[in-house]
Amino acid sequence: MRASSSFSFSPSFKRLLRRVFVWLSVFHLAFQLAWWVPEQWSRNDQNRDVTIYYAALQRLERGEAVYQPYENYGPHILPDRFFYPPPFLALLWPLRDLSFLWFSRLWYGLVLAAFWIFAACLARIATGRWSWKSVLGAGLVLQLTPGAAVAVAFGNFEPVMWACYGLSVAALVCSRQARAALPLAFAVLMKLHPLWALSLVCFKGGRRAVWGAALVLVSGIALGMGASGWENGSQWWAATSPVVSQGNFYGGNLSLSFLGVRLVDWLGWNYETGPLPPLFRGYLALMSLGAPLLTLYFSRFKPLEWRVALLAAATILFAPLCWGMYLPTLLLIPALWLRDAGVFRASEFQSSKSSSSF
Repeated sequence: MRASSSFSFSPSFKRLLRRVFVWLSVFHLAFQLAWWVPEQWSRNDQNRDVTIYYAALQRLERGEAVYQPYENYGPHILPDRFFYPPPFLALLWPLRDLSFLWFSRLWYGLVLAAFWIFAACLARIATGRWSWKSVLGAGLVLQLTPGAAVAVAFGNFEPVMWACYGLSVAALVCSRQARAALPLAFAVLMKLHPLWALSLVCFKGGRRAVWGAALVLVSGIALGMGASGWENGSQWWAATSPVVSQGNFYGGNLSLSFLGVRLVDWLGWNYETGPLPPLFRGYLALMSLGAPLLTLYFSRFKPLEWRVALLAAATILFAPLCWGMYLPTLLLIPALWLRDAGVFRASEFQSSKSSSSF
């Protein structure tokens, strides 16, 4: 008797695995609601990213300089200051009269909401529909993704960036190109790297996408400059560019382009302090520009949702700074692969009639 050349689980075992996964997903949500949320509700410690946002808001309210540039910044310094653009201050401004505890509570609510919005987007992309099982399952996968738990625990803004990319790709999956531009435009107001994806969506999405993105950008910039004031707003790039352009030797920086700098250091360069030499800065700039350009070229025959997901990965991984908290955005790629492979087409996550609306 000849043995079978392929191996597969029995249908009953697959059903068991699905049930176990669903129950683990339910337990994850229960754990969040019963332990994590109450734990964050009473936290008043300062060793978190949310304290940086609150301190910047307090400086703004007192009329002090919000941006505090490092003198002779180099990648040996672990940055722990506020470097978000002025529109971020407009987002914080309504919370200016709150105590730190209440600011932290509301901010964690925003971060947790963004976490589940991104999970819902991943579920919609991978399975083709909205369902509580798929959303909870995506939430469990997201929680186990490196960097996700740290971002949420520290109250970092990054989960909102995940959600913006997720909403955009989910809209593209549903053929809503004009809608896909809006969350990316908001993301550009907070960080610059989504500009690549936004430009592509606007180019492919036509006039409605361009006008929608322009409205979000103009409104956000106006609100940001109104909240920060011209003096603070004009200092943002001068304070920020040395940090984002030079990377960091800290082990949490997972940048693929900065690996080249690490390699030269390992081979005997022996960097100590101070700004990187112009040659290294030029190399990092070339990598951060070249990676998305090459991605645009080699993905030119792929659907637009794939191109946005790949651009997000390229801009994040090849920027001089790529903290582990950025990695969950890369889940968009396996979600699209699962959709194309039809993994959930016949599973209990997928109904016979998929929703096509967004």
